[in-house]
Amino acid sequence: MEIATRVLAIVAVVMLLTTGLSTTKALIEYSVVKSITVYAPAVSSTGEGVLSRIELAIAKPGSGRVFFSAIPYTEVETQGAARTAAYIASLIAGVEYSEYDYYVLLESTTPLVGGPSAGALFAIGFTALFLNTTLSSNVTMTGMINPDGTIGPVGGLKEKLEASSKAGFKTFLIPAGQRYYNYPVYEEIRVGPFLLRRVRYERVDLVEYGKALGVRVVEVSNVIEAFYYFTGFNLSSTPEGVMKPFTSSVKIQTYTLSLLDEARSLLNSAYTIASQLGYYGRSIRAAVSSINKSIDYYEGLVESYPTYTSYKSISVYVESMRYYWLARYLVSRDLSFILAYINETLSGYVAILSDTSRCTLSASLKQALVYTAWLSYVKARESQDYSEVIDYALMSIRNLKLVDLLERAVVRDVELETSASKISELYSHALALSAYVERLLELMGGGSTLSSELSVRLEALNHAYTSNACMVVGATILVIESVTSSLHSALGDTSTLPSRLPSIVYRLGTIEIGDIVSLYHQAYIESSEVRDLETSISALISLVAILQVSRALAIASTSLQTPELITTPTPSRTTSTPSSSESGVKSPETTTLSTTQTGYLASWIVLLTLLTIVILISLITVLILWKKL
Repeated sequence: MEIATRVLAIVAVVMLLTTGLSTTKALIEYSVVKSITVYAPAVSSTGEGVLSRIELAIAKPGSGRVFFSAIPYTEVETQGAARTAAYIASLIAGVEYSEYDYYVLLESTTPLVGGPSAGALFAIGFTALFLNTTLSSNVTMTGMINPDGTIGPVGGLKEKLEASSKAGFKTFLIPAGQRYYNYPVYEEIRVGPFLLRRVRYERVDLVEYGKALGVRVVEVSNVIEAFYYFTGFNLSSTPEGVMKPFTSSVKIQTYTLSLLDEARSLLNSAYTIASQLGYYGRSIRAAVSSINKSIDYYEGLVESYPTYTSYKSISVYVESMRYYWLARYLVSRDLSFILAYINETLSGYVAILSDTSRCTLSASLKQALVYTAWLSYVKARESQDYSEVIDYALMSIRNLKLVDLLERAVVRDVELETSASKISELYSHALALSAYVERLLELMGGGSTLSSELSVRLEALNHAYTSNACMVVGATILVIESVTSSLHSALGDTSTLPSRLPSIVYRLGTIEIGDIVSLYHQAYIESSEVRDLETSISALISLVAILQVSRALAIASTSLQTPELITTPTPSRTTSTPSSSESGVKSPETTTLSTTQTGYLASWIVLLTLLTIVILISLITVLILWKKL
């Protein structure tokens, strides 16, 4: 028994050594390692502004892994921001995300690094590494990275501005909409023998305050805008260069008019049934009258705005169905007719799920929509609450009507790459993005419970990953749509998206993606022309999700415009670093290492360090086990 135990101890040590060698073996195989150092403004535990030193690196060949190290500690949302930033940067730069590994090394004087406020700076750094550009040493920023590439709001802006000024930075980028900032002022008031502490808030104009500090404060709405101020390069494109016109307008006009007629018929039935009810009946009749006016309005726009009206006709149909179902339920107190209708309707779409002949963008999206429609039906069937049953049933109907629209609208389509590695990349990104946004919502006080729509879409994604690779593409698009919409709704900044997202759209857009992109782009254009902000935002969010996934799958077959150096207006850029003697803080320095030899050297250093640690742990383990034996 004693001999056997000693043998097991020796085997354990050998396994430990072998594991260390196999883990570090990948490091030595990097042929290219590029790194850059940036300084992120932060707020210490005492409420003062500080700078955190961040080294970002990309290494090739990789597999899309993100390694995060922080001194002393970091919270999960900071790590989630790093992964999201790396993915957004790869899409904007037009490179294969999974061909690289990503490293984030963060050092801060605060005991705990938390929050997503360095996310946008991560994205800028990774983009610069991909495009081999140098970041201005006079510029820094703060801001959250959103799933669509926009920059979200953060706190501590006054303190961060002060820290940036002390470090010698001349330009400080902040999220759009945060120029006027309410900062806390802590006071102590003595009342007799008692010392009372209270906090009040004062409003500061950060642009004017920055001028007093010698710093130019600039609001930026997305990564592309921020990148311009850091480098002077304009990454935006024009619609004419990347978007083909939508050519199926006539086909969808017929569909739109038919759907509006069906909606009107449902409303007439709802109005008749509601006459049997009292108070609720009056409410339903008022809603029916309002929706009928909307139908009249959209019928008059069909010829001029065919794509917009097709988009709106689905919403009108769903709302008409809602009041028809509600009226019937209030009279009969029976929901079985709703479930029977959904079940019968779904049977007409089974063929879409079983068709695996071609994996195209539209086929994948239609499969995902049909499967989520079925899941919504299951949720409706399981619920005991009548309003929840109706909501899930309407979610199912909406998805199926979107499938009908795609069937008529899409002529030009693209084949998708569904290799195991690509599907795993999309699946992992969707799950990581969902977890990141869930954490952000929790921090904002909205709780961590996912919306019913997102929960259903995540369930569809999990099913697709195990049984239908093609459907993963469409399900990923739906998940990105939901998390993006949920986050912007929580932030309360959805009304600003029409001015913040187009440059992202035209950077990611390509002419090879087909009619789906043209459909949503045209819906955005037409809804903007009729000043329907809600529909414009919805179309933009869907468009960005489709472009992100398409770009990730089709990098090799598409090309992005070469960044153009813009000289007017000129960002604050100098070749010298801020003088450390002016602030007493070490000046930020930007370095880029891109040679094969440098990559091997860095890998060897890491390898030797890890081997030393492994050997020490092994020796300690041997001594402990031997002593016990």
